[in-house]
Amino acid sequence: MEVQSNHPAGGINPASTVRTEARRTKEPTEQVNFAQSAAVEQALQKTPEIRTEAVDRAKALVGSINYPPPETIRRLSNLLAMHLPVE
Repeated sequence: MEVQSNHPAGGINPASTVRTEARRTKEPTEQVNFAQSAAVEQALQKTPEIRTEAVDRAKALVGSINYPPPETIRRLSNLLAMHLPVE
């Protein structure tokens, strides 16, 4: 069987110079309103560093023998088993 190429197998073409146009910077078309970011900043300042209700819930969950639920553990183990490499 004979394979014929559509392209000639000649030498390497010399490197061509590609002229790139300098990037133009555009002026912003609209002004940015930072009023909402100030409101977010104020809400963040009012948020307590430690949320005691979340800490209390976490302590209760850690102390529970039923956390995570057995169904969750079973599903996670099945998911992990499905992704084990086959040898």
